[in-house]
Amino acid sequence: MKNRHTAGVIIYIKDIKIEGNIYTRSEYTRGRISDALNSNKKKFLAVTDAKVSDCATSKELDVKDVMFVNKNHILYVKPKSQSNEQ
Repeated sequence: MKNRHTAGVIIYIKDIKIEGNIYTRSEYTRGRISDALNSNKKKFLAVTDAKVSDCATSKELDVKDVMFVNKNHILYVKPKSQSNEQ
């Protein structure tokens, strides 16, 4: 099994925001988030420790240990470390 790294991300899908962690693999340069998103091997992105919130109200809608997000519905992704949000 290949080494896995995690990266903290904020994913925006239409009217919701998902905060959590995604797996990146060490075969990619520094386990880049963009490589995980651009990989055509998988249609869904596994998000662990996922917190789902409404973008307009910031109200927390759901919390899951793991959630699978269809990459075709993602509007944009920000690394948590570069985000100004709490």
